[in-house]
Amino acid sequence: MKQFRRKLFGITYFSIFFLCLAIRPVQAYVDPSVMTYAVQAIAGIAITLGTFASLYSRRLMKLFGKKNPVGTRSVRSDDLYFNDPQTHTTVHALSFLSEDAKARLIQQEEALAEKASRPSLRTGLLLTAAISFMWMFYAPLQLYLNNISEFRFDFYSILPALCLMLGAGLVTGTIVYDLCYRISKKLYVGMVLFGLIFLIATYIQGNFLAGSLPALDGSKFDWSQYSAERIQSLILWIAVLLLVIVLFVKYRRHGFLRGVNIACRILLLTLAATLLINGLSKGGFRRKESPIISTDQEFTFSKNQNLIILVLDALDSGMFRTLMEENPQWNDTFADFTYFPNTVGCYTYTRHAIPYMLTGKWMENQEPYASFQTKAMDESPLFSMLEEQEYRMGMYETELTYENEHIYRFENIHDGHYSLDSIGEFARQNFFTVWFQYMPYQLKPLLSHEDMISNIQHRAVGSTDAFSYENDVFLDAVRNTPFTTVDENCFRFIHLDGAHVPFRYDKDANVIPLDQGSYEQNIQAAITVTDAFLSKLRETGVYDNSAILVMADHGYTEVYDSLLGRSNPFLMIKGIGESHPLAISEQPASYEDLQNIYRDLCNKADSGSLIPYSENEQRTRRFLSYDYNTESIITEYFQDGYATDFDRMKASGNVYYLDD
Repeated sequence: MKQFRRKLFGITYFSIFFLCLAIRPVQAYVDPSVMTYAVQAIAGIAITLGTFASLYSRRLMKLFGKKNPVGTRSVRSDDLYFNDPQTHTTVHALSFLSEDAKARLIQQEEALAEKASRPSLRTGLLLTAAISFMWMFYAPLQLYLNNISEFRFDFYSILPALCLMLGAGLVTGTIVYDLCYRISKKLYVGMVLFGLIFLIATYIQGNFLAGSLPALDGSKFDWSQYSAERIQSLILWIAVLLLVIVLFVKYRRHGFLRGVNIACRILLLTLAATLLINGLSKGGFRRKESPIISTDQEFTFSKNQNLIILVLDALDSGMFRTLMEENPQWNDTFADFTYFPNTVGCYTYTRHAIPYMLTGKWMENQEPYASFQTKAMDESPLFSMLEEQEYRMGMYETELTYENEHIYRFENIHDGHYSLDSIGEFARQNFFTVWFQYMPYQLKPLLSHEDMISNIQHRAVGSTDAFSYENDVFLDAVRNTPFTTVDENCFRFIHLDGAHVPFRYDKDANVIPLDQGSYEQNIQAAITVTDAFLSKLRETGVYDNSAILVMADHGYTEVYDSLLGRSNPFLMIKGIGESHPLAISEQPASYEDLQNIYRDLCNKADSGSLIPYSENEQRTRRFLSYDYNTESIITEYFQDGYATDFDRMKASGNVYYLDD
C-alpha cells in the first residue's frame, strides 16, 4: 500500500507540474533560449522539492505532529537491555549467547559497517549517466529543438545517432569508473570528485553562460575578443572546484557520495523534463514530411524561351566592383549583361530576402514567418505569370518554408524524407558543437570550427537526388552533366553558396582549409562557377533565348555597419537576344523593381530599359534590417543616396515586432 501511495504521489506531482508550464518557442543556434532557462529553473526547483519531500517525509510528518507512525519506529541501543525478574539486574540481550555466537555477531556487524563505509560504484554510474545524457543526448537534441526550421531532418531521423552517442558515453564512463573502483577506492573517489566538478561546471557553462558565443554562421572566430568570457569561465571552474572540496570535507565521504547520488538524479530528471516540454511545445516530435528539393530537370532548358535566376549568396556589389580591376576576364564572363552597382536590396539575411525576391511581399512581422512565406509564395505575381505562360518551373532552393501542396508546382520537388547520410558523421559534428557550447573558453578553440552548423545542416543529411547549394558540387554537376532541351518555356531559380561564409573556396572553387580562405576568394569562386554555367548554356544553344539574372540575396560589406553593409547586393541582368560588351548602369535600382523586371524580361525587354529611373535621378529606396538572433524585431531604413553611401541610409522610425 505504501509503495502504491508513493507511485500515485509521483504521477500526480509530475502531471500537475507539466500542466502548469506555458512555453514559448525561440529560435537560436547554440544560445539557449529564455524558455530553456525558465523550464530548467522551474523543473529543477520542482523536482528538487519533490525529491526532498520524498526523502525526508518522516521528518516532515513529525513537524505536523505525527511522531513515529506505525511501522516506522527505529530500534535504539537501549532496547537491547532489559531487567531480569529473577536477579533484578539489567541484562544485555546478547549475554545469553555463547562467546562464539557473540564473536560471530560482532564480526558480522563490523563487516556490515565496513561495507557501509566503502564507496558505492552506483555513484560513478549515476555521474556517468548524468554527464552522458547532458552531453550526448540533451545538448544535441536541444540544438535541434531550438532550430527546427533550420534543419531538414526530423527527430526520428536523428534518434539513432543520439542513442549511439548516449550509448558511447555510458559505456566509456562505466568502464572508466569500474576500472578506478577496482584499482583503488581513493582513485575512484577522486574520479567522482572530478566527474562532479565537470558535470556542474559544464552544465552552468553550456546552459547559462552561452549567450555571448560567436555565431555559427561560418564567420571566422576571433577568440582574442573574448578575454572577459575567459576570465568568467576560469572563475566558474575555480568556484565549482572549491565548492565541491568544501562539501566533501564537511560531509565526509559517505554523506558526500550520497548527496552526489541525489544531485545526479535531480539533474537527470530536470534535463529530461526540459527536453520533453520543449519538444512538445515546439512540435519537435512530429514527423517532418519535408518535400525533397531534388536536382530533377536542373539542367533542362527550353529551345524557345528561358527565365533563369542564379543567386550567389552574400555577394556584395561594392566588393565585386573592386575586384573587377584585378579580374579583367570577368568582362568576358558577363558579356551581354548590364551590371547595376547602385542597387539596394531588401533584407539583411537570406531567410527573408529570398521570399521577397520571389514574391515582392514585405515581411513586416504581421504574422509568423512560415505562414507569411506560404501565403506570399501562393500569391506571387512571378509564379502566376509563369503559370499563365505555361512555363515549366524548377525551384533549386533549400531555404524555403512552403507549407502547402502548392510547393509541387515546381517540377523538381517531390514527396520524400530527408535522412542522415552518416550517423557517425552526424554524431561527430554534434560532439564538436556541444564542446563549443559547454567547455570553458580556454578549451573551446581546440575542437571548434566555423562551419559546424553547416556540416550538421547539409553534409550529414540528404537523399539520393537532393539539391546541394555548395559551389563545388554545382560546378562539378555543370561540368559533368549533359544539358538537355525541351520545347516548353522553362524557369529555373538556382540558389548557390556564392560568396557566403565559411570561406572555404579558392578562386577556382576548390575546397580549401578555412584558415586559407577569404571573402575575396569566395567571390572569385562564385564567378568561376557562374562562368562555367553560362558557358555550358552557350554550348547547349539556349543562352541567346534566355533572360538571365545573376544576383545576390544580400551584400556583405563589413565597413560602417555589419547589417546596413548588407544592403548592396550584386545584380547582373541579360535580356533575351542581347549581345554587347558588359555594360555598367548607375541607375538607382531596387529589389522593389524585381517583379516588374521579371515581367519585362519575359516580354523580351533588354536589360538597359528595366529600371524606370535615370542615373542622376534621386530615389528613396526601402531596406528592412534585423539581426539573425532577433528576427522578431525588424527595423525600416530608407536610402536616398548612392547604394554604397551608408551614411545616407536613415532609420524611418518604424520598427516591426512579431507578436507571439
